[in-house]
Amino acid sequence: MKILLINPLVREWAQPNCFPSGLGYIATVLLQEGHDVVVMDFNADRENIIYPPLNYNPDMVGITGIITQYKAVKRLAKLFKERYPTTIVVAGGPLASSIPQLLLNKTYVDICIEGEGENIIKEITKDFNTLKDHKDTTLEYKIEKNINKFDFPSYNLFPMEKYIINPIAADNIRKWDDGIPYDKKLRRSLNIIGSRGCPYNCIYCYHNYMGQGWRMRSANNIIEEITLLKENYGIEYIHFTDDAFASSKKKIIEFCIIKNEDSFTRDIKWSCAGRANVVDEEMIKYMIDSGCEGVCYGLESGSQEILNIMKKKVTLQQYEYAIQLNKKYFKYEDYSFIVGSPGETDKTINESIDFCKRMDIVPTAIFYMTPYPGTPLFDSLVINGEIDFFDYNWMEMFVESLGEQGEQMIWNFTNYDNNVVLDWHNKFIKETNAWNKKKHKK
Repeated sequence: MKILLINPLVREWAQPNCFPSGLGYIATVLLQEGHDVVVMDFNADRENIIYPPLNYNPDMVGITGIITQYKAVKRLAKLFKERYPTTIVVAGGPLASSIPQLLLNKTYVDICIEGEGENIIKEITKDFNTLKDHKDTTLEYKIEKNINKFDFPSYNLFPMEKYIINPIAADNIRKWDDGIPYDKKLRRSLNIIGSRGCPYNCIYCYHNYMGQGWRMRSANNIIEEITLLKENYGIEYIHFTDDAFASSKKKIIEFCIIKNEDSFTRDIKWSCAGRANVVDEEMIKYMIDSGCEGVCYGLESGSQEILNIMKKKVTLQQYEYAIQLNKKYFKYEDYSFIVGSPGETDKTINESIDFCKRMDIVPTAIFYMTPYPGTPLFDSLVINGEIDFFDYNWMEMFVESLGEQGEQMIWNFTNYDNNVVLDWHNKFIKETNAWNKKKHKK
């Protein structure tokens, strides 16, 4: 089969620096199955894309996306369906998992894949002729416990240099700027995924789909991918973009030991997200020895009351300890917060601000509490009758209104007026000198 995979534009105001790993894995599976695969990366190759491709008539078009890319996915599905009327349009990624019925009812998408797509995409291609006659379908994946079985993303199909020269994490000091060109002397960097799922279930987060749990790749498997990236692309710095990479002290220490013993990848620097209830000094020392430059934390609040409502399963004392370790061992610090949680008050906001000042930290971002479809927070609104998930006209307007989480308030979960919540956000940013001061067009 001829298959066209598409990565839509996201954050057009920012330089493309985050490789679409999910789409890369799907490309690898399809190639292994013997299919002809072409990738159109609208996010990376923003100036050179010609669409639809005139000399390629695909049997299937696969489009990935996150919830804020709904408009782009809808537009692209229509565009390719009009160009190739007989093609099947398949949507994947978090977007398709969280709002499959909306995509099937309001766009030209024929099939939605809920959850991880490596296994189900093979079934789609094998049963392709049957599915062509039974479109408007949602297909759910079977949870794959051994994620080592998935071969690495097909990096060679993507415009890799665009991602590599635009810095991430520790080097991305202009994270919220308007696409200002970066110093080309910075390290060649790339993001990879070291684990999938999440062992926690915070009310605002969509990372525990169908209770899939947290699964980490083996240390040797991760080292093999880092080796490939250094050999083929000269990568010097890796950032693990999975939200829960450092969730197991035992597994992280194992990774650090093996990486430190590997002469070829020992010099590759790296960073990741962590959990304050897991980290300790012994673990950090292993990470330092293996080239780690920083651990990022979604702190979200400096109020224990709000943390409990969020179901963070962490204490302020654990936060304080994690931050102290960061300051003792790392130069790179990354902390995010959320304003407007259920139960938020003037008191809890001031507790968060005072926490930042007491711990001498500058938030990289302060977000608004946002009910993204698929999160426990969104589900509670559906259960309470505040949202009709199957009112597709309303849902589409709601989804299309979603933009940067730190730049607009979509829903007020507090007992205060909207203007009060907006003032809290502005006050938090101003008093802590948070990074995300700018507002960008959607």
